[in-house]
Amino acid sequence: MRISNQKYYAGAYKRLSREDEIAALGARNESNSISNQRDLIQKFVKSHPEIEIVKEYADDGFSGVDFERPSFTQMIEDIKAGVINCVIVKDLSRFGRNYIEVGKYLEEIFPVYGVRFIAISENYDSAVTNGGNEQLVIPFMNLVNDAYCRDISIKTRTSLEMKQQKGEYVGSFAPYGYKKAPDDIHRFLVDEDAAAVVRRIFELTIGGMSNGKLADLLNQEGVPSPTEYKRLHGENFKCHFQRNRKALWSPLVIRHILGNRVYLGVMEQGKTYSINYKVKARRNREPQQWYCVENRHEPIVAKDTFDIVQKILANDLRTSPGEETVYLFSGLAVCGRCGEKLLRYKKTLKGKPYVYYGCYDKKKILRCRGVCIRENKLEQAVTQTIRQHIASIIQMGELLETIQSIPLKEQELKSIDLLVEEQEKEIQRIGRLKLKLYEDYHDQFISRQEYRDFEMIYRQRERDAEQKKEELQQKKEQFLQGNTVLQKWLEEFTVHRNVEKLNRSLFVTLVEQVKVFSANEIEVQFRYKDEFDIAKAVLEERCGAMAALPDDRKRG
Repeated sequence: MRISNQKYYAGAYKRLSREDEIAALGARNESNSISNQRDLIQKFVKSHPEIEIVKEYADDGFSGVDFERPSFTQMIEDIKAGVINCVIVKDLSRFGRNYIEVGKYLEEIFPVYGVRFIAISENYDSAVTNGGNEQLVIPFMNLVNDAYCRDISIKTRTSLEMKQQKGEYVGSFAPYGYKKAPDDIHRFLVDEDAAAVVRRIFELTIGGMSNGKLADLLNQEGVPSPTEYKRLHGENFKCHFQRNRKALWSPLVIRHILGNRVYLGVMEQGKTYSINYKVKARRNREPQQWYCVENRHEPIVAKDTFDIVQKILANDLRTSPGEETVYLFSGLAVCGRCGEKLLRYKKTLKGKPYVYYGCYDKKKILRCRGVCIRENKLEQAVTQTIRQHIASIIQMGELLETIQSIPLKEQELKSIDLLVEEQEKEIQRIGRLKLKLYEDYHDQFISRQEYRDFEMIYRQRERDAEQKKEELQQKKEQFLQGNTVLQKWLEEFTVHRNVEKLNRSLFVTLVEQVKVFSANEIEVQFRYKDEFDIAKAVLEERCGAMAALPDDRKRG
């Protein structure tokens, strides 16, 4: 029975999701298109003179599971304001596919506001009674729509995960520095203009510039931020964290670029996942659960450069007020006794400024007595040690050149295997110590707390040995692929053979850490220690015992 004695001011609601569009194209059927929904609603209203459409609402590209759609939200506001008292849709699935939410609107919210609801395809009209059959049919239709959405969600997620496992990019926008290939949207090509900025960011970071200073510099130079760069190139990119009309460079953006392994040619995806198809919130996955495919695209940054930057970032360095870059030894000079980072301390004696590095606490009180050295003396000692180390490497390179006629690669491979064997023996030794520790605890020779403390120490040593072994095996793999382990290392150091004065970039490129035991005793730990040991083993095997090399620990 039709209700005709009341005038209804209707809102015509249309919705089309991306999944609906894809399905429609695949089936060559546009029955769910926005224009088709409009035509169907207008045809229905012509045969119902008591209904007048006063406003139309359309959400194009929005899922039916989520009810936070702009036009839907506006329609609810208009209902509350009394603008409309009737809602017409093509079918229930256009209104929504969430069983619980649809039922809430139909059975609670709309009756409270006196809203008439009409779903044309299901022949449902809340103003018409039909013996109560709708009370059974409508909830059932809602369940069907909900199940359909769940099925689509599972299929979509499975398809995306399969692409991610193969290293095919599934995101909407390529990361800054890359662009999608015209013939394959799942693959990256280097965007040279943006890539040049990425390389510069890495270089300036190695040179000692902080993330904040870098962001300020790029903003001052007018370099478009990643968000602005995408917009300038016609991409409809939006950032939820943007505060200003024009997106600027920030320390957070710089930090994200510096830590992104995509610039090594690695495709990393699947870092987050949705809880279920009804909830927008996402959770983080553990790194070991990410989908990572190496050599998927051309790298922008060399691995050595990337590794140096990660070490710098791990130190959480900040520049002092008025300084453009961090100090020369910041984060890399440590106490040789307790391992704490040395603090830079400036004081004035008789009107003359002096700068020290020492094992100070926050109150400028020495933690380890005697671990204190003037900055200029530390710089002189480190510079001299670096020169001696480079001289040793040059000597090694010359000796290696003289024995090129000998099957050098076989010996190099043998040297790597020996170092791997050493790490395996160390892992076995730690395993025996852990077993003995448990036996002592079981026999009550040590307390529970002592067992935990020592077990933690042994576990860390075991992890370090495993990591060392893995790094050596990677070097062996590179060697077997034709990339000699020693050549790059020799070039990295010998290019600095004429070093006169240290700068931050040179320092972090060659040195891992500087340990200060006292003002007269420091130890410099260089990068490429494995390569140094391999070269030394090769020369000792082929040429006999080498002449004593300069010690990396400086005394006097």
